[in-house]
Amino acid sequence: MENHVKRCAANTQSGTRCNFKAYDSGYCKTHNTKNIRAVKEKRYSEVLLTIHKVCTAKGWNYRLVSNDKINWEYATVKVERGYSHDEVTGLFEVSILDSIIKMPITKTSFYAYGLAELRDAVWNEINKIEWFNKRNEDKVQNTSENKLSLLLGILTRFDIVARQFRQRHNNRCTIHVRDEYDVQDLLHGLLRAYFVNVVEEDYTPRNAGSSSRVDFLLKNEQIIVEVKMASKNLTDKKLGEQLIIDIKRYQAHPACKTLVCFVYDPEHHVKNPEGIEQDLSGKNGKIDVRVKIVPH
Repeated sequence: MENHVKRCAANTQSGTRCNFKAYDSGYCKTHNTKNIRAVKEKRYSEVLLTIHKVCTAKGWNYRLVSNDKINWEYATVKVERGYSHDEVTGLFEVSILDSIIKMPITKTSFYAYGLAELRDAVWNEINKIEWFNKRNEDKVQNTSENKLSLLLGILTRFDIVARQFRQRHNNRCTIHVRDEYDVQDLLHGLLRAYFVNVVEEDYTPRNAGSSSRVDFLLKNEQIIVEVKMASKNLTDKKLGEQLIIDIKRYQAHPACKTLVCFVYDPEHHVKNPEGIEQDLSGKNGKIDVRVKIVPH
C-alpha cells in the first residue's frame, strides 16, 4: 500500500516543491520557522506603523532609535514635541513577544506634558489591530469558560461536601443541609474560596407576601447562581415551571451574561434530572443558561 505523506507546502529557492514532511501547519520544520518569522515581522511593522501614525496625527515627532531586525521583538521609539518654552521628549520601549505587546513610555525631559495622553491614544489604536484584538477576545472568552467550568465543578461535588460536613470530630456541631437556606450558606462559603467578588442579592421582585430567596452574583464573571432545593412539593413539573420563570426574569438583569440554576436534590425527588437539564440549558435570549441538578 502506498504511504501517503503530506509534503511541505513551501517552495525551495529553485522554485521546486519542498519534499520534506509537513507538520500540522502545512510546512516542514525549516519553512515553518520562516513562516513564523514572516508573521512576526508583519506584526512588528504594524505596531511601529501604528505608533508613527498616532504621533504624526497628534503633532509629535517620531524617531526609531533601535530596530530589532533579527527577532522582530524589540524596538525603542523616541517622541518629542515642542511647547512655547519647553521641549517634551519620551521613549516608547516596545516589546512584542508571543502576541503580547508591552509598551511603557518614559519621559526623558524635565516636563512630561502630553506623554500620558499620547500613550493612551497609541493603545487605543493598537487595540484595533485585528490579530491583537482577536487575541484579547479569545483570552477573555477562555477565562470566562474556565470560570464557568470551575463553578459547575463546585456544584457537581456539592453533595459530597455537604455529606462530609456531617462527619465532625467528637460529634461537634456542623451544618445539616435541610432546606434552601442551608444550601445557600454552604454554597456561599464554597464560592468565596474560588471567586473574588461574590454578591448576595435579590434583584428581581417576588410575589407579594412570599419570602425572598437570596441568589449569588459572581460580579467579575457576570454569572448569577440561582439556588433551589428539591422537595416533595418541588418535583419535576413545578421545578421546570419555576426555572422557566427565573430564566425569563433574569433576561433583564444588567450584570447577567450566564445564569446557573443550581438545584440540590439529596432525596432524589426529581425523577428526570437529565431531561430538565438538557431541555433548559443553552442560549436563551441574551443569556447563557446552565441547569445543574445534584446529585443524580
